[in-house]
Amino acid sequence: MKVRRGPLDMSVLYDYGAPVSNGGKMNSIIYFDNDFKWWQATMDTIGLYGLELTGYLFLDPALLSTFVERWHGETNSFHMPSGEMTVFCIYPLTDEALHLPIKGRLLDHKGIPTKTEGVDLMIKHIGSTREEAEHKVKTTKGAHARFIYLKELIEKHTPVVNKAEVDGDKDFFDRYKRYITRAYLLLLVGTSIFSKKANNNVDLTYLKYFINLDQVHTYAWGTAALAFLYRELTNAIVPSCKYVAGYMTLLQAWIYDYFVDTGGSLDTQYQQQYPRATKYDPTKRQSSQMAMRKMMDWLLPRDITWTPYKDHRDTITLHPDSTANIFDTAYRIDEHWRNYTNHVMTYDMLGSRATIPPDTSPGYMSWYFRISHPYIVCIPASLMQPMHVESDAAMLGRLASIRNILNDVMHNDEVRNGSRVYTEL
Repeated sequence: MKVRRGPLDMSVLYDYGAPVSNGGKMNSIIYFDNDFKWWQATMDTIGLYGLELTGYLFLDPALLSTFVERWHGETNSFHMPSGEMTVFCIYPLTDEALHLPIKGRLLDHKGIPTKTEGVDLMIKHIGSTREEAEHKVKTTKGAHARFIYLKELIEKHTPVVNKAEVDGDKDFFDRYKRYITRAYLLLLVGTSIFSKKANNNVDLTYLKYFINLDQVHTYAWGTAALAFLYRELTNAIVPSCKYVAGYMTLLQAWIYDYFVDTGGSLDTQYQQQYPRATKYDPTKRQSSQMAMRKMMDWLLPRDITWTPYKDHRDTITLHPDSTANIFDTAYRIDEHWRNYTNHVMTYDMLGSRATIPPDTSPGYMSWYFRISHPYIVCIPASLMQPMHVESDAAMLGRLASIRNILNDVMHNDEVRNGSRVYTEL
């Protein structure tokens, strides 16, 4: 099928080529089932426990691809028929969807480890033998660790740490407890927020952030996760790219939250204090990409849930100064909270709400259609972009109003169920 290849006017989004429609293969979280008495408290202290709860067992490639092909890397946003979606913001997406910290130190990847440095990192910080470490970096052709090896390493260390705990050997116990924790964290981020197209290993550069376990919670993991996803979405729309990397659970959960008609099934066990991404229970059912494209092409602002997290924000607690004895870590009052109310925008400050697409500056939609990629449709090469875009947008608004009126008529029993009119509607 031939689809429109991006903007007609390339003066704004000049890097845009032909978007790729390919769901690819996605990583799945590798869960760590253990009986360690210290494990839960350790993960809570580190601040990445939300990742363990949010990995979807089933992803919807057609749904994800429908959004990926609307992504513009130059604006870091999705382009829809009714405008540009810029709600893909850090605070709700990572702080509330995954319960990951969004404030703190940035992850600095300068100086990617060499093979030799990777070997040293594995020996010192996850308890690998030199022979194992050298073999792993050789087989992965770089400073990487395979997921299966990290899982095997954790299993190998488990009886050692259990025996040390029973024997009361504190030094040995602490050392191997840290080996296990670091190996698991490396496995966790590699199969989630830093998932690669390779789909079987993780870069050892992330291990340096787990060397001091007392400081893991001080990094802005949520910010890093979103930046990584932005980059991978931009890479995915390159014509030669066949796969998309990044945490697809995060993207799919965001789609479910903002676009209720995409079919996200609610998890009956969900509670507000859980990460928002756990609200949904994806099944093996796959969407039709053609159906998803048509739905997106007819999408109107009223079909989007613009504030899906407003009831969830109050569940994220901000604690006073306290000290945790897991790694002797001190927590401080969130300084941003002191000035929170000074930065809240009220409904009065936001101004009046646009009710139909034409409620924009004159000529905006015509310009937007020229420089953007609002539709994913089959179109003859000779057919040019409609000139009366504003009229088309108004027509879509009127059709949506008619649809809503008909729905009200049917739901209010104004048309008898079983009648010919009801059946036709």
